[in-house]
Amino acid sequence: MLYFLRLVVIYAYFIFFLMLANIIALFRPFHPNNTHIILKWFKPAFWLGKIRIDCIGEVPEHPTPAIYLCNHQDLLDIFYFSQVWPKRTVIIGKRALLFFPLFGTAFWLAGNLFINRSNKKQAWGLMEQVAHALHTKNLNVAFMPEGTRSRGKGLLPFKLGAFAVAIKAQVDIIPICASSTHLIDCGKLTPKPGKVMYLPPISTKGMTPDDAEALAQKCHDEMKAAIAAMDASI
Repeated sequence: MLYFLRLVVIYAYFIFFLMLANIIALFRPFHPNNTHIILKWFKPAFWLGKIRIDCIGEVPEHPTPAIYLCNHQDLLDIFYFSQVWPKRTVIIGKRALLFFPLFGTAFWLAGNLFINRSNKKQAWGLMEQVAHALHTKNLNVAFMPEGTRSRGKGLLPFKLGAFAVAIKAQVDIIPICASSTHLIDCGKLTPKPGKVMYLPPISTKGMTPDDAEALAQKCHDEMKAAIAAMDASI
């Protein structure tokens, strides 16, 4: 019962948050720092849901541009990444998100980018543009390389787009790992704290497109180990 009550409260605030996000983004649409600023307004949801997220280690100040990787689980992702979202960082999201009421417009106005995975030629064309924009527009770009929510199945295999972009732009990859959301146990009066952690940057200097698959596997292995270590400490 408590779980469903908490879920209703979180969803209700999430809807309010999306309306607020649309309003904030309208004042400077498509600015690359919009997501960083908007996520600060999600903090009241922590109090409403009695959820706590601990950041393991310090949030590093890393030079722009860079590619960030985030594991993707469910709605609770926003609790983790709102705590540590880097500045001037836009997200690559699937095109279907555009058609979600409130969320789609907020995501678009915040300067984030949509990719149509069903059209591979168009998708790779966007990746080329992103690699160029990293330097010309002084951006960071965040990917959720699993491509879909894992929903408690652990870290899913990675798609190669993020790694192809990082190699083409010759920028560092910085993983941000969130502990497993199901361990929070929202059915308890006081849920367990979640954990989020930055991993050290992974250089792509000197790599070629042929290295993308090995690079993806290296990042996957490091993120999987970090998530397992955080889970074990909860």
